[in-house]
Amino acid sequence: MLYAFTARFVKRESQKFNLFVTVFVFAGFGASFIGFITLVSTVYPLTGYLGFIHSLFLDNEDKKREAYRF
Repeated sequence: MLYAFTARFVKRESQKFNLFVTVFVFAGFGASFIGFITLVSTVYPLTGYLGFIHSLFLDNEDKKREAYRF
């Protein structure tokens, strides 16, 4: 799973790939000690707020495009 996640950010053939996999492994290992309920109760609302902010930016972008239509 970390292989696919890392491949989204770094080319698989590069030297940075192994470094990024190692960093993500240690980050995941550290996050596993937080506890599932604590992790979900923190991440779930955060992604909701980020999604709301993202939708505001998309709405603003849509209004900009409508202003330039002929």
